[in-house]
Amino acid sequence: MRTLFLGSMCLMGLYLSSCGSLNTSETASLDTAASFGSEAEIDSEKQAMASSVEVVSEAAVADEDQDEAGSEKRLMKGNRGQGKWRRFGLGSLGCPKHDEHMTAQIACDDASHELKATIDFGAGCRVGNHFNVTGGLHFLWTKMGSPACVFGETERPDFWTAVQGDGSLLFVSTDELPNDGTCGSPKTAITRHFGVAGVRLEVIGCQELAYSDYTADEGAQSVTEILTIPSISRIRYKPHGDKLFDHTVTSPKPLKILVVKDEAKVFPTRLIQEGQIDVSHNVADYTVHTVYHDVQFDRNLCLCYPISGTIEVTATDNISGATRGSGEITFTQTVTGECGSHEATFSGEAIQLPLSLCR
Repeated sequence: MRTLFLGSMCLMGLYLSSCGSLNTSETASLDTAASFGSEAEIDSEKQAMASSVEVVSEAAVADEDQDEAGSEKRLMKGNRGQGKWRRFGLGSLGCPKHDEHMTAQIACDDASHELKATIDFGAGCRVGNHFNVTGGLHFLWTKMGSPACVFGETERPDFWTAVQGDGSLLFVSTDELPNDGTCGSPKTAITRHFGVAGVRLEVIGCQELAYSDYTADEGAQSVTEILTIPSISRIRYKPHGDKLFDHTVTSPKPLKILVVKDEAKVFPTRLIQEGQIDVSHNVADYTVHTVYHDVQFDRNLCLCYPISGTIEVTATDNISGATRGSGEITFTQTVTGECGSHEATFSGEAIQLPLSLCR
């Protein structure tokens, strides 16, 4: 089964999670002025840690079709300009039946080994979900392998061919991308407007995905993916304009991810071998740093969370730089389908994180 061309840790997850059903970690006020380590604020610590984990987890699973078995036939016929974008990660919009509100423009060119694409969300999700989405995403893939444009010049490329290019690199942004091989400085937001006037979530940013070390062996393919996030801003506003939370997501150390597609399995697996994601809580002035050690995602076994691996967590004060607390999260799975099973500690205390992606 072909994988969509965005790869594993696509910006869809980090951005379009803003369009899906809100997690409990997002409905809570994560940016309250917390005193880390105090008993009264332990829930705030849990929420902040859970939010940081779910930012990456949602990105890791956002690019898979929820109905993989029937998706390929569905995408190869009929309304190719819209329905196929469910494979682009729009399942995380929480409204896969309403992607008729979205439009897409794609230019795939094997001669230049380049792809340019734009998705305009229009007013997606407005039917029956009490919100709509405005804005769009812009894609630039350079140095693709060839022939990647096997589905046509106005279709997404074949992922496993595209990643075989020498120096294959994909940019995804909420703004138009410059032609200088960088993310530039995006200023345009994807905005989720909720049913209450003024309540919205604005997301602005860009990411880079670099591919190398492609291999193929006896029905399996693999590639190393390097995810770099210069900066992603995620701000949710209350009805009268005050901020519920204001997050800045960066990758001080890019994530190194091994993507493997075994033909015997429906979904590819992803192993975050190393890297760091920081989520700055700008209202409360602290940052949660998460460092990844062999964190394995396998949607064949768990749709939402890692099944193994460890994440080191440290919270620091944005003003003084002082450490507020530290701990780690270890994921395990002993039963197929069991998701979010973990052991977590913070400031020497065992805690249970309020993970909610599987709900």
